Amino acid sequence: MPHHKHAAPQLPVPEMRFEQKYMSSIAPYIQTSWRPVAEQEASLSEEEHLGGTYEKLELKEKRRELVKETRIQWGHLVLKTTFDQVISPMLQGLVLAVLGHWITPVLQGVQSGVKTRVSKAEGSFSKGLRSFVSGLGVSTAGHA
Repeated sequence: MPHHKHAAPQLPVPEMRFEQKYMSSIAPYIQTSWRPVAEQEASLSEEEHLGGTYEKLELKEKRRELVKETRIQWGHLVLKTTFDQVISPMLQGLVLAVLGHWITPVLQGVQSGVKTRVSKAEGSFSKGLRSFVSGLGVSTAGHA
């Protein structure tokens, strides 16, 4: 009996962290409320057969409708969005560029100092290997 593996299709996972963070940051500027609309009285009439005679019934029902009302503080929303999407990334890039400009020479100096220390220090294994190779008649020119 063949053994088949049924793999579930792999769907891309959407990145939701940004949207959730953004929505929580603008939530104070968006207020949603439900308010009632004036009560309406609906009148339904039916005719009902009662023992050979028809009787008209008047049914009255009160309906209460709610309307969703959303208030948005557009000025605050635009400022918050501009700060989150434009100003904050620009400041982060500026800080990283300045730090990169100042840190790069320091790192290059440290790197060159490490290279000179490593190249000057030769271990006993390297010295022994070099003397063994030169004993075989192979030239190790350029090394002392």
